[in-house]
Amino acid sequence: LVVVTNADVAVLYEGFRRRRMRPPTVRELKGLIDRHVRDEVLYREAVGLGLDREDPALRRRLATKLEYLAKDAGAAVEPTEAELRAFFEANPERYAVQSRRAFRHVYFSEEKRGERALADARDLTVRLQRNPDMAIDEEGDPILLEPEVPPATQEQVARDFGSAFAAALFEAEPDRWVGPLPSSYGLHVVRVDAVDPGALPALDTVRERVRTDLLARRKEQALEDYLDALLAKYDVRLLADLPEPDAE
Repeated sequence: LVVVTNADVAVLYEGFRRRRMRPPTVRELKGLIDRHVRDEVLYREAVGLGLDREDPALRRRLATKLEYLAKDAGAAVEPTEAELRAFFEANPERYAVQSRRAFRHVYFSEEKRGERALADARDLTVRLQRNPDMAIDEEGDPILLEPEVPPATQEQVARDFGSAFAAALFEAEPDRWVGPLPSSYGLHVVRVDAVDPGALPALDTVRERVRTDLLARRKEQALEDYLDALLAKYDVRLLADLPEPDAE
């Protein structure tokens, strides 16, 4: 039995209208319906003959479509306020404003100074610790990076200076010259001028992100539950001989 419903016809009608930028004529619509019936009959016969099992690409496409349907079921119901808040509070790392630091630095080029770079950087560190307000305009070597960096996250600092420098900077004591810190360029004497510790924002400011993340989590959970239920219906037996695992 092949049944063509009003919903099927509406889908065919809308698909034609979008492709051709006009509605189909009665004759064209009848042709669409005839093709739909033909495709349905051919599909059922192909599945009945097991042709889908002989085509890995087709099997994967059908499996993927079923996965999408299972996921969509998980996002069918709009989250409540309580569910949004519970997800938000259970995943603070997703939404917290990251800590930021503003700092200034004096650069020493190892390429230019060679072995002297480390000693020169250490010497400046000691002098600045003794006299934090001394002029530094003539100290160090030229570099394209700005000598005073506005508040930036550790990730942002790492992009410009390297991960080792960023990690050391975010461990450094504020308002005190420290160093030398190694970067992607060379050595730096650094002073952290300001620290923004970051904080968890109010739910209202990130509500749409929380909703999107919660629905995505629901989709994944719905797929896992659906697969568990399907697999429970099958007796799976592995009759193949597996190769020995690679030695570690």
